[in-house]
Amino acid sequence: MILLDCLKNFNDFYYMSNPGNLGDCVITASTYQFFDSEKFNYKIFDKVPNEPFNLVYSGGGVWIRDYRDCYQKTLEIFKDKNLKKCIILPSSFNNCPDLINVLDERFIVFAREEKSFDYLKKSNIKSQIYLADDMVINADISELQKGVKNIYLVSNNLFENLKIYRKFYLRVDKKIKKALKKYDNLKIGYFLRDDVEKTIENKPFNNFDLSNCKSADWSNKKLAYAMSKIFIDTIDMFETVVTDRLHVAICATKLNKKVFLIDNSYGKNSAVYNYFLKNKENVFFVNYEYLKKVNFI
Repeated sequence: MILLDCLKNFNDFYYMSNPGNLGDCVITASTYQFFDSEKFNYKIFDKVPNEPFNLVYSGGGVWIRDYRDCYQKTLEIFKDKNLKKCIILPSSFNNCPDLINVLDERFIVFAREEKSFDYLKKSNIKSQIYLADDMVINADISELQKGVKNIYLVSNNLFENLKIYRKFYLRVDKKIKKALKKYDNLKIGYFLRDDVEKTIENKPFNNFDLSNCKSADWSNKKLAYAMSKIFIDTIDMFETVVTDRLHVAICATKLNKKVFLIDNSYGKNSAVYNYFLKNKENVFFVNYEYLKKVNFI
């Protein structure tokens, strides 16, 4: 496993999670699970150290034109003179020339599908480039579903932080329960995007964009585990899942649900489907017209 070998070459490193929605949360939780299972020596990135450092940056789908404003602070860290080496975990890359201009010999970059891999190769960057599975694909989903035993234990810091995290958890839990009241039964769950990557405008009345119900910084490990449990438990309530959210689809696949996956705006879902999900008997890549034809929408 190339990714594992590359990480083992770092004696120690900082890990920087990708702030984002609940899909990014489950990526971060899966990454923590992987790091801890391999007993890596790492610290959570807070600010740029005053000495040379190695960095591992979270995987995901932030490296696209629509999120350019979101990743500018990350680019400044990538440019810092104290950065020795950096691994970017399996991600999608599309129309991100400002990142391309930063990627030099210090970087090892993992694409999570061939479309992104080809984009990086054609950009002639000086970094090492590899293909690897999205971090959630090889996660132990049953372990993630355990979450944390007690939400009161989410923070090891000040009591105020503990109250903030618990309030955060309960607010999201309430929002999900409210959304699920629209369902007459739990046979088909509609988790279709409401953001810039959406491809379907006329959604079912009971659609719930689960991933987008909360965005945050997921660097707190216990918070990431707690929120991943909510995410996975919600998906697990349904027999069939219709989604254009990649991590809803991946988690539903691992939960052995019947999954109808629709593409997102720039082809990320179709690329990951062709790279990993295509051979899964319970996953079907479909379009909006098909769903209407079979009365799914």
